[in-house]
Amino acid sequence: TTADQAKAALEAYLHAAAGAAERPHVSLSFKPGHFGHHVDPALCKRQVRALAAHCETQGTRLTVDMEDVDVTDATLDLYRRLKPEFPGLGIVLQSKLFRTAADVESLQGLGARVRLCIGAYDVPGDAGHADRTEAKESFLRLLPRLLDVAAVVEIATHDPLVVERAREFVVRRNVPPERVEFQMLLGVPRRKLQDALAADGWTVRLYVPYA
Repeated sequence: TTADQAKAALEAYLHAAAGAAERPHVSLSFKPGHFGHHVDPALCKRQVRALAAHCETQGTRLTVDMEDVDVTDATLDLYRRLKPEFPGLGIVLQSKLFRTAADVESLQGLGARVRLCIGAYDVPGDAGHADRTEAKESFLRLLPRLLDVAAVVEIATHDPLVVERAREFVVRRNVPPERVEFQMLLGVPRRKLQDALAADGWTVRLYVPYA
């Protein structure tokens, strides 16, 4: 809620990036709101560019995370502007939003790395699926086209059925394992599923929530 807080957030991320420098398996994700979007969008962009440059130089993967629907346009615009400058930058899309199919198309030609998640934020009824089952079905409908558009697709869900249906699809389509990643939050009890995916040769990434 203040510029000082946003600047402190950048310093914390630069510190984390320094720790990740010798750990190629580590990636970072940030939210524009944490970097000052709601205080000063220009400050946010400067801070994002600083972190993206730092991560790109040392080879640490960085992802622009997605927040409430009222900042979706600004977040995607930020990503589209910075992606050509920072090839390693990724973005997140939420399957619960009605607009996401169009957002997938907007990434055409960027060679984007996209994390597809269901989305944890509440959305108005005219903006997204209120029913969780519908959001999961949307996830699976979006996946085929996203694989056409994106260079790498990160399947981020803890739902075992969605994971299995997604895995079956990428196998049928002969998608190379390096173009797909399964992601979950550290602490959610899915160890057996994670181990099974890893044993089959898929990359599995566990995210540590930061606050």
